[in-house]
Amino acid sequence: MAPLIVILAAGSRGDVQPYVALGVGLRRAGYRVRICGPGSLPEMFPGLGIEYFQVPPPASGDSQTSDSNRDMPLSWALTIAKLDVSMTIRRLKRIRDQSKAVLKYVLESSWEACQGADGILAGYLSVAAQHIAERLGVPYFCAPIYAVGRTSEFPYFLAPFGLHAGPVYNRLSHVIAEQIFWELQREVVDGWRRRLGLPSLGHRTPYNYGRNPRNPVLYGLSTALLARPAAWAPHMDLVGFWFLDEYCDWKPPATILDFLKERDDAPISIGFGSLDQFGRSDLMNLVTAALRQTNLRGILIADGFTEDACRLSDRLYVLKSVPHGWLFPKVRAVVHHGGVGTVAAGLRAGRPTVTIPECSDQYFWGKRIAEYGAGPPPIPRSSLNTQQLANAIRTATTDARIEAAARQLSHIISTENGVQKVVDRVRSVCPL
Repeated sequence: MAPLIVILAAGSRGDVQPYVALGVGLRRAGYRVRICGPGSLPEMFPGLGIEYFQVPPPASGDSQTSDSNRDMPLSWALTIAKLDVSMTIRRLKRIRDQSKAVLKYVLESSWEACQGADGILAGYLSVAAQHIAERLGVPYFCAPIYAVGRTSEFPYFLAPFGLHAGPVYNRLSHVIAEQIFWELQREVVDGWRRRLGLPSLGHRTPYNYGRNPRNPVLYGLSTALLARPAAWAPHMDLVGFWFLDEYCDWKPPATILDFLKERDDAPISIGFGSLDQFGRSDLMNLVTAALRQTNLRGILIADGFTEDACRLSDRLYVLKSVPHGWLFPKVRAVVHHGGVGTVAAGLRAGRPTVTIPECSDQYFWGKRIAEYGAGPPPIPRSSLNTQQLANAIRTATTDARIEAAARQLSHIISTENGVQKVVDRVRSVCPL
């Protein structure tokens, strides 16, 4: 029987999809694959021949998890930017206390999901993987899609956007973040480790990835946007983005095909996530006014509409969802929140990119895109207005240097086969 690789995935669809891509690659190579993640996984990614182990958190934990996720970037910013120690400590304690029940559930569910595993692969958000691998005595592959790992070349991805404090600050931001992330879960995880017969880690954070050369760290990130830091240990490697191309044969509504081909000028793609973040009328007014100012057409991706797809005007078409691999090669530029998955898809298509970051790693990637010349400077969502959006779109669609930079990044990304590199590394440790 082929070896079983268990992939522990956590987060939203954008967080999970890269790991589904790895699962598809491993399955095609001949492995059995089980993905442990959100309960909606089978509906999000049907028909891929992968076993799913659903981990829906307890009903009472949904709001707690959401609050913790929203508060964490704010706590990190307070720690560094305002130096309000007492406020930061109170907030971190509240996050820790709120998340205990959900964390215990995730640890036990992950343990159950990993039974029979010959190898375990997981990202940064999956807190159980390395401990389970240690207990089962099977290989563990750390596979982050965040730029984490001690270095003086760039700060931790949740460090305050726009703060330029030099190499010492950059490295210190990683050290502090690793410790905070561990301290938020240490009490629960160490207690669980003792029940598994493993020694407590105490205050020794397991998120210092350079410490253990036995555990490969394979980043699903491209050297197109992130040069490998010189300080990283040899077992830490940038392998390239992980794309799920199975959805590129998606069947589009006939009306969007008509919209795309009825004029010579390609539209731009605009996506900000849920409409709840804006309100439907505010978003429509913002996008329509910006398109009118730039004399361009747009395809808006927003999940808050009652119809799956509808044409609102000669200038604007709206979709609930669409595979980026299908849409982005057909548009002139992409405007989005700056999540790593959307960044990867847009630049793979060679499209100039406008980012409107709000939280998490979105500021980090928005800044990277601007530094590499593939788009204008990011516009924080909190300050976005029609004029700013119109100016950014105009720059992205008329500046020849931006278009050239996007094409160059596309060439690099397209030559990296990140999924195959992970498969090869797994095969070297868990041979078929």
